[in-house]
Amino acid sequence: MHIIPLTTADGVFQLHFAAAGCAKGNQVHGPISLWGGPKYPKDKRVEKRADSPRAVILYQLRELATRYGEIPYFWVDMMNWAPSDLKPQEVYDLLKNVNPNGVVMLNQHIQDGRTLHYFPTDILNGEVAMPPAVGHQAIRNVDGTDYHLPFEYEPCSQWRPKQKSPGNKNYVWFTYGAGKGFEASQPYPAAALAAEITEARRRGASNILLSCAPDHTGRFRQEDVRQLTELGRLLSSTNNAKAKTPAP
Repeated sequence: MHIIPLTTADGVFQLHFAAAGCAKGNQVHGPISLWGGPKYPKDKRVEKRADSPRAVILYQLRELATRYGEIPYFWVDMMNWAPSDLKPQEVYDLLKNVNPNGVVMLNQHIQDGRTLHYFPTDILNGEVAMPPAVGHQAIRNVDGTDYHLPFEYEPCSQWRPKQKSPGNKNYVWFTYGAGKGFEASQPYPAAALAAEITEARRRGASNILLSCAPDHTGRFRQEDVRQLTELGRLLSSTNNAKAKTPAP
């Protein structure tokens, strides 16, 4: 089982969630959102801290990387929110030195993979953007050295009719349940998701990370379960059809 822990500004929920997951023998993947730089949205919980944002981030990263067993995947978000004295190399080295077999990815934001905003990273992603139609260029030269950076495509499982999102797809990263003061989200049609994932793979995406989550009650809604089940069936059918196709 793979667990995707959520992230709060102070990281407390993330760490407790990770600890609970490891205690049950589950494999934990760690998305981490950095905060504390001048571009970070103002938050009273952060403003009241006397600690250096850089020191707090590094402490939390080390705690997450050392106290909960081996973590195979660190998904580091919003490096543009990080304080100016915290560099990508320092974040990467801390996580990689503790988990040498794990993947450390610094989110490159919404783009088709032609831009490398932060390095080092083990994977190059574009969030909801696919690789270019001509295919992903995996070999990148950084400071005179070639690196192999496979592409990760990260579609969303949810959408809201009134949501304004890049690409005009009305997608949302979170699941919004009904009965609250916000517009409820709906599962993105499984057939459309399967088609997008298949196209992304054709363009060279090596890994697919689907954004899906329980709603505010902590449970997956029935319509979301049906969507994910159907998506699995469609992708499995596509894979089986490819496996039966004779080589040219």
